[in-house]
Amino acid sequence: MNPSLHPRTRGVALVITLFFLVLISIVTLGFLGSARIERSAAGSHFERMRAATFARDGVESVVAILRRETADPNRNWISQPGALIVPDAPPANQKQLKKQVALSTGTPSDSVLSSDDAKLDLEPPELNVQTLGDQNPPAYLITDRRDAAGLPVQMKLRWLYVRKDGSYDLDATKQPVEAPVRTNKDNPIIGRFAYWADDESCKVNYNLAWVRDAGVNKNPSGHPTNVDLRALPTSSGNVAPITANRIHDFVTSDNYTTIKRFFNSPFDARQINDAATHEALAYNKFNLTHYNSDPDTTYYGKSRMMLTTQVSNAALRDAGGNVLKDGTTIL
Repeated sequence: MNPSLHPRTRGVALVITLFFLVLISIVTLGFLGSARIERSAAGSHFERMRAATFARDGVESVVAILRRETADPNRNWISQPGALIVPDAPPANQKQLKKQVALSTGTPSDSVLSSDDAKLDLEPPELNVQTLGDQNPPAYLITDRRDAAGLPVQMKLRWLYVRKDGSYDLDATKQPVEAPVRTNKDNPIIGRFAYWADDESCKVNYNLAWVRDAGVNKNPSGHPTNVDLRALPTSSGNVAPITANRIHDFVTSDNYTTIKRFFNSPFDARQINDAATHEALAYNKFNLTHYNSDPDTTYYGKSRMMLTTQVSNAALRDAGGNVLKDGTTIL
């Protein structure tokens, strides 16, 4: 007959058993917590990659339109913010411009903007969002203009919905569907994107534009300074001559022989101590660009640096177009 265990021995065995149960429980909970975090991180990474893919899809859509409409050297075309003007397809006349091709996903219809459903998950994206800052009145990304009711002008776009199989929700005219079917479980919507393409070369470069007045501007008629800033509207009329001169004098006072400083952003106008100038530039934010159109200089009027093995690509040249080796010696 086996002798029974001593009560103290049985107590130690119970404590050891409980210890291992607690240890296993802690390890299990730790593993579950780690797995949950890893799953969440993997999900976040997946959604980030999917969002990046949709964003890239918008870029590639614009690139495809530009290649289709502008790659043919025999066709005329005109670019403008958000659209191209091209010949008909198939064009009877390759040079006659008749058709507008959108470089965006389009403008939402009034029915979608006014519906209660649009205020929820079908709300079109708004490009003209309010910028951060303490401006009074508030400033907006695209334009500070206001409608007849005094509200900020909106710039909404249509969503382009993407299905699980990679297809887009398009109508018979190849336009994005604004009210997609959301009950298709076999091929559900997995994402959406919208895009708008701007051509900065269609806008007024206020680093160069000035006035078209022979009594003030002595440059030849084809000079970029003859783009007249006074043609731009303001809330009370047009840009005043004194405002155009203040903008020009901020950059140069001797017809670009000496550069004081180019505008590096639309906000540089705040350095001009004149409220009318600030208002005029803010009102025309959508119509203006600060990009320097001189390919051989930087915003600061200095020679642009370029790493190249081709002499023909050298940026440092004299007034006659000759390549300069060290600023003085002609190659």
